[in-house]
Amino acid sequence: MSYEEFLDRIARHCHHPEKIDPELERIKNADLLTWSRYFLPHYFPLPPSEMHIWLASQLDKISATHR
Repeated sequence: MSYEEFLDRIARHCHHPEKIDPELERIKNADLLTWSRYFLPHYFPLPPSEMHIWLASQLDKISATHR
């Protein structure tokens, strides 16, 4: 399963089709922190720490090489 397929699968389970946010396409292609805060806001009540920023940037780099 590709990264895009994974994001599509998660997005389908996070929103009801009749309630899809018009910004969904923008969010699907966003960096990991933006995507996470949009789809999992209850896990991100505070701003990300430096460790989270670093880790997300590393994961974003990895995913960019597999697209």
